Amino acid sequence: MIKNGRRGVSIMETVVAMVVIFMVTSAAISIVSSSLMVDTRACMTMEVSIAGQNARECFRFAETPEGFLELLQRVGEYNEAEHGVYTWDADQCVISVVVDGDTMTFEAASHGGQLIDSFSFTKGIANGPGGAAHD
Repeated sequence: MIKNGRRGVSIMETVVAMVVIFMVTSAAISIVSSSLMVDTRACMTMEVSIAGQNARECFRFAETPEGFLELLQRVGEYNEAEHGVYTWDADQCVISVVVDGDTMTFEAASHGGQLIDSFSFTKGIANGPGGAAHD
């Protein structure tokens, strides 16, 4: 700009331009951050769903508790916390599988304690889609 015979940009114009760039950049970073959080949550939910399906299938095909644990350990890093209770401390959540006779209960919660998914399955009973009764 030319003002009073001077060329160039004034300090005030530079400051205003920097503030506008800062505001636009802050908004863009906020949107990207929010999108990443949603994507992370969706990914975790999908992984938990797959872990639940795997546990249900292991339970369906296992003939003994030992066989169930062996199959379960092939699909995740499960440990037997106590008789009939299996836990897996996954990256973003804690998964527990409880077996009581012919019934298996699956529960996954975030490390903060928020329930992500839970269902129960009884061998030999059609409990809805895929054989699982969702709570």
